[in-house]
Amino acid sequence: MTGVQTCALPISLENAKTILGQVQSISELAKTGRRVNVAAVEKFWSEKLYWGIRVHIFRELAKVRNDFAVRALANLLAKEDHPLVLEHAALACGQQRDPVLREALLAKLKTKGLPYRAQMALLTSLGKQQDPDDFKLLKQYTKD
Repeated sequence: MTGVQTCALPISLENAKTILGQVQSISELAKTGRRVNVAAVEKFWSEKLYWGIRVHIFRELAKVRNDFAVRALANLLAKEDHPLVLEHAALACGQQRDPVLREALLAKLKTKGLPYRAQMALLTSLGKQQDPDDFKLLKQYTKD
Protein backbone atom coordinates (compact mmCIF):
# COMPACT_ATOMS: atom_id res chain seq x y z
CA MET A 1 0.00 0.00 0.00
CA THR A 2 1.49 3.34 -1.00
CA GLY A 3 0.53 6.88 -0.20
CA VAL A 4 -0.52 8.61 2.95
CA GLN A 5 -2.79 6.79 5.34
CA THR A 6 -5.65 8.86 6.67
CA CYS A 7 -7.24 8.50 10.05
CA ALA A 8 -11.02 8.55 10.50
CA LEU A 9 -10.81 9.45 14.20
CA PRO A 10 -10.92 13.27 13.80
CA ILE A 11 -13.98 12.85 11.58
CA SER A 12 -15.66 10.70 14.23
CA LEU A 13 -15.17 13.47 16.79
CA GLU A 14 -16.84 16.03 14.57
CA ASN A 15 -19.74 13.65 13.88
CA ALA A 16 -20.27 12.58 17.49
CA LYS A 17 -23.78 13.65 18.43
CA THR A 18 -23.95 12.47 22.03
CA ILE A 19 -21.82 13.34 25.03
CA LEU A 20 -20.75 9.71 25.34
CA GLY A 21 -19.69 9.67 21.69
CA GLN A 22 -17.68 12.86 22.19
CA VAL A 23 -16.01 11.43 25.31
CA GLN A 24 -15.05 8.23 23.50
CA SER A 25 -13.73 10.11 20.45
CA ILE A 26 -11.67 12.52 22.58
CA SER A 27 -10.17 9.62 24.55
CA GLU A 28 -9.26 7.65 21.45
CA LEU A 29 -7.77 10.64 19.66
CA ALA A 30 -5.69 11.75 22.64
CA LYS A 31 -4.50 8.22 23.37
CA THR A 32 -2.66 8.07 20.05
CA GLY A 33 -0.57 11.17 20.82
CA ARG A 34 -0.29 11.94 17.11
CA ARG A 35 -0.06 15.62 16.17
CA VAL A 36 -3.10 15.55 13.90
CA ASN A 37 -5.25 13.86 16.56
CA VAL A 38 -4.14 16.17 19.39
CA ALA A 39 -4.83 19.13 17.07
CA ALA A 40 -8.31 17.73 16.35
CA VAL A 41 -9.06 17.55 20.08
CA GLU A 42 -7.75 21.09 20.58
CA LYS A 43 -9.80 22.35 17.64
CA PHE A 44 -12.93 20.65 19.02
CA TRP A 45 -12.75 22.72 22.22
CA SER A 46 -15.25 25.56 22.24
CA GLU A 47 -16.73 27.93 24.80
CA LYS A 48 -20.15 26.62 23.81
CA LEU A 49 -19.13 23.03 24.56
CA TYR A 50 -20.61 21.38 27.66
CA TRP A 51 -18.27 22.03 30.60
CA GLY A 52 -17.89 18.32 31.41
CA ILE A 53 -16.54 17.65 27.94
CA ARG A 54 -14.08 20.52 28.36
CA VAL A 55 -12.83 18.97 31.62
CA HIS A 56 -12.45 15.65 29.81
CA ILE A 57 -10.38 17.31 27.07
CA PHE A 58 -7.93 18.68 29.64
CA ARG A 59 -7.67 15.37 31.48
CA GLU A 60 -7.06 13.36 28.32
CA LEU A 61 -4.49 15.77 26.92
CA ALA A 62 -2.62 15.68 30.24
CA LYS A 63 -2.19 11.91 29.86
CA VAL A 64 -0.48 12.23 26.48
CA ARG A 65 2.84 13.71 27.68
CA ASN A 66 4.30 14.98 24.42
CA ASP A 67 5.06 18.43 23.01
CA PHE A 68 1.89 18.57 20.93
CA ALA A 69 -0.29 17.97 23.98
CA VAL A 70 1.71 20.43 26.11
CA ARG A 71 1.15 23.19 23.56
CA ALA A 72 -2.53 22.28 23.29
CA LEU A 73 -2.93 22.36 27.09
CA ALA A 74 -1.23 25.75 27.30
CA ASN A 75 -3.37 27.20 24.50
CA LEU A 76 -6.60 25.86 25.95
CA LEU A 77 -5.76 27.04 29.48
CA ALA A 78 -5.33 30.57 28.13
CA LYS A 79 -8.78 30.42 26.50
CA GLU A 80 -10.63 28.68 29.34
CA ASP A 81 -12.76 30.85 31.62
CA HIS A 82 -15.55 28.57 32.89
CA PRO A 83 -15.44 28.43 36.72
CA LEU A 84 -16.22 24.70 36.82
CA VAL A 85 -13.49 23.86 34.31
CA LEU A 86 -10.64 26.11 35.43
CA GLU A 87 -9.69 24.02 38.47
CA HIS A 88 -9.46 20.82 36.42
CA ALA A 89 -7.63 22.62 33.60
CA ALA A 90 -5.01 23.94 36.01
CA LEU A 91 -4.54 20.56 37.66
CA ALA A 92 -4.13 18.92 34.25
CA CYS A 93 -1.41 21.44 33.39
CA GLY A 94 0.39 20.57 36.61
CA GLN A 95 0.81 16.90 35.77
CA GLN A 96 3.95 17.62 33.75
CA ARG A 97 6.97 19.82 34.36
CA ASP A 98 7.40 21.95 31.26
CA PRO A 99 8.38 25.61 30.70
CA VAL A 100 5.48 26.12 28.29
CA LEU A 101 2.97 24.96 30.89
CA ARG A 102 4.69 27.02 33.60
CA GLU A 103 4.29 30.17 31.49
CA ALA A 104 0.64 29.34 30.81
CA LEU A 105 0.01 28.83 34.54
CA LEU A 106 1.70 32.14 35.41
CA ALA A 107 -0.28 33.99 32.75
CA LYS A 108 -3.58 32.51 33.93
CA LEU A 109 -2.75 33.35 37.55
CA LYS A 110 -2.68 37.05 36.56
CA THR A 111 -6.35 36.86 35.55
CA LYS A 112 -8.58 39.03 37.75
CA GLY A 113 -11.50 37.50 39.60
CA LEU A 114 -10.45 33.85 39.46
CA PRO A 115 -12.59 31.46 41.50
CA TYR A 116 -10.71 30.48 44.65
CA ARG A 117 -10.60 26.79 43.67
CA ALA A 118 -9.10 27.69 40.30
CA GLN A 119 -6.52 29.91 41.98
CA MET A 120 -5.67 27.09 44.39
CA ALA A 121 -5.22 24.65 41.51
CA LEU A 122 -3.07 27.12 39.55
CA LEU A 123 -0.80 27.62 42.57
CA THR A 124 -0.61 23.88 43.21
CA SER A 125 0.33 23.20 39.60
CA LEU A 126 2.83 26.05 39.62
CA GLY A 127 4.46 24.52 42.71
CA LYS A 128 4.71 21.18 40.93
CA GLN A 129 6.80 22.88 38.24
CA GLN A 130 9.52 23.25 40.92
CA ASP A 131 11.01 26.38 39.40
CA PRO A 132 13.05 28.36 41.97
CA ASP A 133 11.83 31.65 40.44
CA ASP A 134 8.26 30.83 41.49
CA PHE A 135 8.95 30.26 45.18
CA LYS A 136 8.69 33.98 46.04
CA LEU A 137 5.35 34.22 44.28
CA LEU A 138 4.04 31.10 46.02
CA LYS A 139 5.23 32.43 49.37
CA GLN A 140 3.32 35.68 48.79
CA TYR A 141 0.10 33.70 48.43
CA THR A 142 0.73 31.87 51.71
CA LYS A 143 1.26 35.24 53.43
CA ASP A 144 4.33 34.00 55.33
